[in-house]
Amino acid sequence: MSRNLYVSDLHIGHENVIMHDGRPFKDCAEMSREIIRRWNSAVSYDDSVYILGDFAWKNSEGLEVLQQLPGRKFLILGN
Repeated sequence: MSRNLYVSDLHIGHENVIMHDGRPFKDCAEMSREIIRRWNSAVSYDDSVYILGDFAWKNSEGLEVLQQLPGRKFLILGN
C-alpha cells in the first residue's frame, strides 16, 4: 500500500542549521547520514514524498542525498 508523506526543512549541506536549530550532529555529513538512515527506514519505493521546501543548501550535496532516498519525490520550492 502506498502512502503520501510530507517533510520539510531538511537543509542538506547547511552547516549553520546544525547550530541555529540545535540539531544534534557534529557536521553536515553526520546529519545527512542520519536523514538518509531515517528516511530509508520509513519510506518505501511505492510511497510519494512531498518535500515542502528547504531540502538542500547546496545543490550537489542535495542531489547526492536525493539519489539515496526511496519513494516518488516531489520537490516544492522553499523560501
